[in-house]
Amino acid sequence: MTLVSLSWSADNTCQRVKDSFCKCQMSDGRYVDLSPLLEGQVPSPLFLDVADPVTAAKYSYNPCLNFTEMEGCTNVAACQIDAGSSYSLGIQSSVAFLGDPLSSTDENRLKIIYTSAPSGSPAFVRQAVVLLKCSSELKKFSVVGEKNINATFSQYHFTLETSLACMKNDQSGGLSTGSILLIIFFVLVVMYLVFGVLVMRFTRGATGLEQIPNIEFWKELPLLIKEGVTFTLNGCRVDTTYDQI
Repeated sequence: MTLVSLSWSADNTCQRVKDSFCKCQMSDGRYVDLSPLLEGQVPSPLFLDVADPVTAAKYSYNPCLNFTEMEGCTNVAACQIDAGSSYSLGIQSSVAFLGDPLSSTDENRLKIIYTSAPSGSPAFVRQAVVLLKCSSELKKFSVVGEKNINATFSQYHFTLETSLACMKNDQSGGLSTGSILLIIFFVLVVMYLVFGVLVMRFTRGATGLEQIPNIEFWKELPLLIKEGVTFTLNGCRVDTTYDQI
């Protein structure tokens, strides 16, 4: 079976995330996730009976979850209604992500593809191809049209414009390098203070503030910071005025 013809770099492919029918992820962690579209959605298609601009057919589509509409579309991702009959255009478990989310051309841009089980005699396969466009639109679904590939295979092309089609950075992949370094820094500072206080108290008999290791340095630190800021604001020039001398 011939799928949509696409060409893109292997580094720019968006791979389906396991256990999700509407999320794909790039190798660098960026992702596209359509699941927020269905927040609060009842078990019905998000886009219901959208008219074909050329023919009398209507189409329904639901990302992420299957729906049922008339006898011919039971637990499907996309459905065609034509001349009083309904036809499955694919189920969620058949979903495939193809293309580059960052491409500027529709030919290579990210698409979600659903494929129906063969039906009729001879066996006929229908395939829904949903082009994803990064847009300020919350959700806009439109019908492009039907494309007959051969006598037993047809594709049905659609466009989904939404801000959820824009690439996002993965926030669940763990701490960043900067966060890890900050944690290490503060842990070391705490260890330094705790062990320093213990050493000063039990080996030197220090009490009160004198227990803090290198107490004179910590007292002078605010002044040193102030002088450093002043030096920087002066363009890293040393103040050699008479008053300073």
